Amino acid sequence: MSNKPIEVWIVMNKTGDYVVAKDEDEAVDLFSEECGGIGRMIRLKVMMAPPEVTEIDIGVPDDAGRTVRTAID
Repeated sequence: MSNKPIEVWIVMNKTGDYVVAKDEDEAVDLFSEECGGIGRMIRLKVMMAPPEVTEIDIGVPDDAGRTVRTAID
């Protein structure tokens, strides 16, 4: 199968509460409803071929700029 692009939006606050959504507006709304306050938001753009399961760990540093790129072999 060919790779397909997907986006995942994650919002997390200082205490570690977080929400995950398919788009930015949904992420903001869910975070507001479930956690309240202000959180840090990231968008993950992933190219993947279903249905194989792959596990990865990615750290986003506090001083990360607007774009962080990583490659997985």
